[in-house]
Amino acid sequence: MSEINFRKNYTFINNTIFTDNDIPLPVNIDEEILYFTKNVTFYLQIGNGAPALTVRYSSYNGTVYITNYRVIYKPKISTKFFDSFFITFDRIISVDDDYSFDIAIEESYVGSVYIGFEESHKSVFYKVLKSMVNEFTSKEDTQDSEDTLPLYCEAIKK
Repeated sequence: MSEINFRKNYTFINNTIFTDNDIPLPVNIDEEILYFTKNVTFYLQIGNGAPALTVRYSSYNGTVYITNYRVIYKPKISTKFFDSFFITFDRIISVDDDYSFDIAIEESYVGSVYIGFEESHKSVFYKVLKSMVNEFTSKEDTQDSEDTLPLYCEAIKK
């Protein structure tokens, strides 16, 4: 049985580049910010909760963004260990309407992301997030079904 190294560097932690005005640089020419809000709390737990098998990242104040490709969080005060977080929609497994979403880490390991809002932005954030995840999933399903269709010449031969 292989064990996961919870203490390693994850690609989705501390790898987002921001402008001087704290706007995330796009990963693609057509990436657009669909939603953002400030004064947001962030908590990410990777592992099962046992101290030796769990890693946590947290911030009590920051900004969250939803683009047409990913979710991004930037703490107001960066530290050596936590400077930013991003996750693409293909890595989001499920979205809870109230306060969290689960992400795929490696193989069968899952992390939970909790984002808290001081104001009434919670319902808007989770509606936009759920909509983008569903849109991404439906695009992925359409591409899969198109990929499995036989070629025109193969259909004629049958």
